[in-house]
Amino acid sequence: YCTITILSSGNPVPEPTIVTTLNLVIPAQAEQYEGCLVQVLDVVVTEAQDEFGQWFIDDGSGECQVDDGFFYLDEVVPPIVITVGMEWAMITGCLDYSYDEYGINPRTPDDLVDEITTVEAEFSADPLNGPVPLEVQFTDASIGDITGWEWDFENDGIIDSNEQNPLFTYSEIGIYSVSLTVTDGMTTDTETKVDYIEVEVALEADFTADPVSGIAPLEVAFTSTSTGNITSWEWDFDNDGSIDSTEENPTYTYTDAGDYSVSLTVGDGVITATETKMDFISVGDQIIADFIADPLVGMAPLAVSFTNTSSGTITSWEWDFDNDGSIDSTEENPSFTYTEIGVYTVSLTVSDGTNTDTETKIDYIETTLTGSYDLPLNSTKLYANFPNPFNPSTAISFSVKSGDQAVLVIYNSKGQQIESQNFEAGMYNWEWDAENCPSGVYFYKLISSDYIETRKMLLLK
Repeated sequence: YCTITILSSGNPVPEPTIVTTLNLVIPAQAEQYEGCLVQVLDVVVTEAQDEFGQWFIDDGSGECQVDDGFFYLDEVVPPIVITVGMEWAMITGCLDYSYDEYGINPRTPDDLVDEITTVEAEFSADPLNGPVPLEVQFTDASIGDITGWEWDFENDGIIDSNEQNPLFTYSEIGIYSVSLTVTDGMTTDTETKVDYIEVEVALEADFTADPVSGIAPLEVAFTSTSTGNITSWEWDFDNDGSIDSTEENPTYTYTDAGDYSVSLTVGDGVITATETKMDFISVGDQIIADFIADPLVGMAPLAVSFTNTSSGTITSWEWDFDNDGSIDSTEENPSFTYTEIGVYTVSLTVSDGTNTDTETKIDYIETTLTGSYDLPLNSTKLYANFPNPFNPSTAISFSVKSGDQAVLVIYNSKGQQIESQNFEAGMYNWEWDAENCPSGVYFYKLISSDYIETRKMLLLK
């Protein structure tokens, strides 16, 4: 009987050593295999089983003996009958030396294989590519009586799964080779698919635009900054559900004022991703600066009321009443007093916070010392002097209606007449010089045929 050596717990029995029948005939060669598990291939029975359970085989190199040391062939169901000429693809057993002969002792009927069934590894996967993290279903398609599977999903030599049809998730970007080794307990086969799985950058939609605000019509350039293996772009510039462009980096013109949400949907042929930016584009009405003033002509000092008539969503106003480049007012509807005689250009710059517009009116306001008008003056009127208080002179403005005359009289605080001057019809800005008068309160009175009015002024020296 052969001797079987069982290794330490948890370790497998060594694989059988493949030898030729000749090595089991010559004692000097067979001795080294005594007590070992040996295996012969493609043998033919040369002598049938005798009464002692012995029979002989030959692989073409020489006969060797086969013994029934572990089981009897006639007790197998169904019984195994050994006949001359019978072919065996493989016989495995422990090598035993007895009665001056070496013999192979099969351990079980499974050690007698009349036909070697080969195994062939094959598999498929779905999907083969996609964004990270990518979950892939592997399906075994191997041929043969498979009893074991060893999967290496990253081709790093490490067994990642022993399941027949495993599921694996790739968490890093890259291209992966995959191998599967299958076995039927006796033979193995390995299939390696090189660069089989491609894990791509995750599909993510995003974009920028320039400009994002302005007045209508507003032309905006959109740029896709999406990531992934993108093959399609669908833009909705006003978030109405309609696709406005399928270009990667389109340009779009907004013709109406409003706040617009924009969405971009990108696809890689398998999945899609969408990014929507709410109220992303702000389009304002076109701003146009304009204004009016009243009066446009008069004697200095001339107080003028300006009225903004600009169009658009105006948020700021900058007035330059004398066109000297200095901002004189930031009110919407200011008043301004021109103290010197001249012709003035006025400009107004308006803004909506983003855009500006300027209106300039050349020689728009005129101040005069005396009036000379084509139209008749309909009334006599006395105006406030300027400056007041004054030193030593001040300008007294008044008008005398057409067809009439008037006298201007100046009194001190005691009611004493200081000066008197007659005027024909017209507009006047008469300057009184008080160089020789003491400080104090003075009165000036305008008297005509149907008009009398007195005003007070203060001389400070």
